[in-house]
Amino acid sequence: MVRRLRAIAILVILASGLALWPSPAPAAIQELKLDLWPTTWTATATNGTGSHSAAFIGLDYRYTGAANWGLHLKGDIASESGWSGALFAGATSGTDSLWSADAFYAWQLSAATIRGFVGYGGIQFSTTFGGLTQTLTSNGFRVGGDAAIPIPATPVSVNVSVAWYPSDTSTFNNNGVFTSASGSATDSSLTIQYNWGTGWLAEGGYRWVNRSWGSLAANCPCSDQWSGPIFTVGKRW
Repeated sequence: MVRRLRAIAILVILASGLALWPSPAPAAIQELKLDLWPTTWTATATNGTGSHSAAFIGLDYRYTGAANWGLHLKGDIASESGWSGALFAGATSGTDSLWSADAFYAWQLSAATIRGFVGYGGIQFSTTFGGLTQTLTSNGFRVGGDAAIPIPATPVSVNVSVAWYPSDTSTFNNNGVFTSASGSATDSSLTIQYNWGTGWLAEGGYRWVNRSWGSLAANCPCSDQWSGPIFTVGKRW
C-alpha cells in the first residue's frame, strides 16, 4: 500500500512538472516573395514636369525569429520607357531602383500581426539623354510599421505598410557634376493577400513612393513619385 502511494505521488509530481514545463517557443517563420510593380513616375520642379514608365521586378524576404524579432530585406529594379515632359525631353534610356533593409518587432495579436521597424534604404533613378547621364540617389534611415489583418474564417488578409525617411540625403550626378541636399520620402502600400494551406501566397494591391529632393538645384523645390498596382507571388515556411 505504501509503495502504491509512493508511486502515485511520484506520478503526480512528474505530471505537475510536465504541466509547468515551459512550452517551446514558436518556430521561426520565413517568407520570400517575387513582386511585379508597373509604375508611372512623375517629377515636379519649378521649371516644369517630367514622367516615364517603369515596370519594377523585385524580391522581398522576411525572417521572423522565435522571439518575434526579425529582418526584412527588399529590392526592386526597373527599366525606364515612355519619357515625356520638359524635364525629360530627349531621354533615351534609364534605370530606376529601390531597396531597403529593416529590423522589426512583431506583435502577434488575436486580430492582427503588427510590426514596428527601423532600417535604412535607397531610392534612385538614372536617365541617359544621348551621351549625358543624370542620376539622382537618395539614401537614409527609415522608420515605420505594417500590419497583416486576417479576415475571419477565410484564407484572405489585408496588409498595409508605411515607411518614412525623415531626413535622407539626395545626391544629383549631372554627368559627373555632383550636388547634394537633405530631403524626405515615404513608401506606402495596401494589398490583399490569399494564402493557400501549403504556404504559397498571392497578393495584389497598390504601392506609392513619394520623395522630396529639398533644395537640390536652382529649379527646386523638387519632388518625384512612383505609383502603380503591385502583384506578388511567394512562399512562407
